[in-house]
Amino acid sequence: QAEEDFKNPVGTEDEAETAAVEPPVEFVPPTMPPTMPPTVETTEVNAPVESVESRLARITAILSPVTNLTDQSSPQYKSIVTLSAASEEILLIPTNPTLYPKFIQHYVIVLLYYTLGGSNWNFPANFFSTGEECDWNVQSVLFYVGGVFCKDGAVTSLYLPSNNLRGTIPTEIGLLSSMKLLRLNSNDLSGEIPSELSKLTNLVDLQLNHNALTGSIPTLFNEFWTSLEILNFANNLLTGTIPTDITMLHRSLAVLALDDNLLEGLVSDKMGALTELAYLYLEQNGFNDTLADDSLV
Repeated sequence: QAEEDFKNPVGTEDEAETAAVEPPVEFVPPTMPPTMPPTVETTEVNAPVESVESRLARITAILSPVTNLTDQSSPQYKSIVTLSAASEEILLIPTNPTLYPKFIQHYVIVLLYYTLGGSNWNFPANFFSTGEECDWNVQSVLFYVGGVFCKDGAVTSLYLPSNNLRGTIPTEIGLLSSMKLLRLNSNDLSGEIPSELSKLTNLVDLQLNHNALTGSIPTLFNEFWTSLEILNFANNLLTGTIPTDITMLHRSLAVLALDDNLLEGLVSDKMGALTELAYLYLEQNGFNDTLADDSLV
């Protein structure tokens, strides 16, 4: 009925005729202002703040499958404590598993900071300046200065040469699967080259030269490595032989620098397969043979 009244406000035809001849009622303004509705005092109810312990438990559940959190004195555990202490406004802990990779990426960058002595770096590169790890860098118009660089939210470059990095490269670095450039050269890195680098099949530039890395060169390369152009492990303390899997880089490798290490064994049979190789540095090692003039033809 209310809808019909709105469509035909004057009612029936007879009523409409009467309304047309009757003079309008004179409007008399009220002598008092209209009464305002009573005000009701409301108390804003804030959402409860999640405790650090609760955040730590949720972070542990996400990261436990990809990192070792059992040692509470480790850089891994220190990293998750740092993450749990951040407010939800700064660092959102995802509940949707599809968002876990981005959170794991953030954790790995924090872990690199603690593992490699970030508080003593020559250049802090804006680490922890925001809650977004892709902002942790300094760059000029023409080139990188240092830090973490991303594309579409994924880390593509980690550029920290000559920055007083000390310690062992964490195995979790293999979780940064979108990385194309890794330059940690000219620092004081020790320990072995992690075999988990084998997961970084998108790398174009890998430079760990001028450190104090030990052990043998791990098996890293397979048929999925189609982009690596620069491999520089020079000026370390690497031992053993050149791994045979290096021939898997025949489609892309242009620069191979293994000079000034403690490598030995034979090299000629391996080098001939690298048909794109333009620069080869093997001096100052203990190899048992020499390269024939036509070995790289």
